[in-house]
Amino acid sequence: IQDAQSENERLSENAFLALEYIRDDKVHDFAGKLMGKKEHIEDVIHMLANNYRQEDHDILVSLVTSLKVTLKEAVPWHDPFMTILSMSESGKTEHFPRELLPYIYKHTLCSCCRFLALKEMSRRRMVTEEILKECLYDSYEDIREFAKRKLNMAGTDEIPSVN
Repeated sequence: IQDAQSENERLSENAFLALEYIRDDKVHDFAGKLMGKKEHIEDVIHMLANNYRQEDHDILVSLVTSLKVTLKEAVPWHDPFMTILSMSESGKTEHFPRELLPYIYKHTLCSCCRFLALKEMSRRRMVTEEILKECLYDSYEDIREFAKRKLNMAGTDEIPSVN
């Protein structure tokens, strides 16, 4: 934590990277302190996600949904989205903020993130037939195949043929 606050930019950056993987109350508290200052929001998301408590729900949702998703700068949103998806996938977090899955699905510009969000939504029974039909036209082949398989399993009568 002390190194994250260093004047040495490289040391600080690497300390934040390390803190993303440490589960400890001190890291959680440090994330809260940074959040209060509105500093290092992406790092705060990682630290809160890996040290998640039920009372963090609204804060985490607010932070993730406040990230600007642009093609110009993927770093501020892509890594936090992947952290949230990993958090969901692990199944270790009670009271996971499920509403982040459709948010990531709808807002990400990354096919991999969209596919992971779709699979997690499916695992949690959050995927509608409407979403699956929309997925048939996705640019990512794995998403199209996943949607076809799910629609076939559900016995959907009208599966549009997509070339």
